[in-house]
Amino acid sequence: MLDIGAFAGNQLLGVAVLAVGPANIHRLFLEAKQEQVVDLSRLWLDDRLGRNSESRVLAIVVRLLRRHQSTIKALVAYSDPQVGHSGVVYRAAGFAYVGLSDSMPRYRLPDGSMLHSRSLSHAFGSHSRRHFAAHGVQLELVRQEAKHTYLACVDRSWAARLARPILPYPRQEDAQ
Repeated sequence: MLDIGAFAGNQLLGVAVLAVGPANIHRLFLEAKQEQVVDLSRLWLDDRLGRNSESRVLAIVVRLLRRHQSTIKALVAYSDPQVGHSGVVYRAAGFAYVGLSDSMPRYRLPDGSMLHSRSLSHAFGSHSRRHFAAHGVQLELVRQEAKHTYLACVDRSWAARLARPILPYPRQEDAQ
């Protein structure tokens, strides 16, 4: 995981968190290794940074990665149409759109909390509903809808390694 802070003077006003992401994220590129493709798992910016700050910070993050490291070759970000997001900030930052992700399962635990299958595996060693049922815990499978998938090639030569075609950006009304 890599955390990049956005500062105004000495004041931290934002953070971009890059993480491993989904297990198959590297398959967006031909012959990529898992550690070469990272996920923008969180982006938070204080409103005091003003309009267009998200796209400016994302562009800076990609430039920083290009200049100061050699392992990360691509950055992937997701936008959730179920909450009205179409990826405007990724478009403004020059990310390419490659379509919708695979939908991933989530599980509702008996206490009502929701966990992604990977989080469930990390916390309990399994995400098998059969395993939990054998231990008296009923999990409800909740389908998670696909998300818009955007990517930026940190190493520009990786654009030729895309395993999926670049598509036209989705319209904002498609996210509703």
